[in-house]
Amino acid sequence: MKKLCVLLFITLISVFSFSESENIFGKFAIGENIVVNDGDEGDLVVAGREILIDRNSSKRVIIAGERITIKSRSKELYLAGKYVAIDGMVEDNLNIMAKNLYINAPVGGDVRMVVENAVVSEGAVINGDIEIDGNLLVSKGAVVKGDIYYSGKMPVIEGRVMGELVKKTEQSYTFERHFTFLPFKLFSVFYLFILTYIIFKLKKDLGKERLDRYLNNKSLILFKGFAGLVLTPVAAVLLFITILGFPVGVLLILFYMILLFLATPIANLIIATKYFDEINFLKLLLSSFVIIILISLPFIGWLIKLFLILLGLGSIIDRFGNKMICK
Repeated sequence: MKKLCVLLFITLISVFSFSESENIFGKFAIGENIVVNDGDEGDLVVAGREILIDRNSSKRVIIAGERITIKSRSKELYLAGKYVAIDGMVEDNLNIMAKNLYINAPVGGDVRMVVENAVVSEGAVINGDIEIDGNLLVSKGAVVKGDIYYSGKMPVIEGRVMGELVKKTEQSYTFERHFTFLPFKLFSVFYLFILTYIIFKLKKDLGKERLDRYLNNKSLILFKGFAGLVLTPVAAVLLFITILGFPVGVLLILFYMILLFLATPIANLIIATKYFDEINFLKLLLSSFVIIILISLPFIGWLIKLFLILLGLGSIIDRFGNKMICK
């Protein structure tokens, strides 16, 4: 267990590191708590838990996190998080998936959002349309110059709406939903690719032969993955019952979450190794794209996602078990 913890810790340190790039993705950061306050004005991609963007200005910003605060001026935003606050002007469109959203600054284009609750605060001016799935409050003093397209509960309007309130039909909403979520699908591809590529670079010693073995013996690997998926939380709950076992239970849940976090990119690497003779940058990007498309399919997407988690989790357990046997 100690060796596994060390391995996971090293992996997280490597994954949660800040790096800069001049490629098409611009600068990107992956970490636990991230503050971006440099003077650069290019594109920015960030994934983390708590994120604060306070730079001079940004072009396109793509972020996934639990708590996101945007204080800088941005050209266009694509955000996915639990709590999101927009305190800096958005020149173009704002695209958001969130539980709670607060817009406290002007938006030059349209706002597209899937939220539980959204508030357009006093002083905010939305120059385009709003498309929303969720609850919306336009506070007193806020202005929406375009139309508001909503599904479900009618928005609460205390401020000024210059356009119309339009109830979405199921057919039009389905089409718009796929179109709106395209940027988030592209971000998911990029996010999966980055994690897979980092693991590939860190663990080149896995080798094609070992990765092929994981997929060729997938029944055993999937069984180990299922056992780890089900039994680990049960073990943690049992540890929580005792005072001495409580800290161990907390650590076990923490590493369990880490393993689940790494399972899909590891499965992506295994599958890519199976179907490509040689792994490189572009082939991992292609495999990431295909996997995101597959897990986004209706009805069967969740089964594919479960298969990937079990494959990745099972391969980690298998490798750790083999190391223990060899010792």
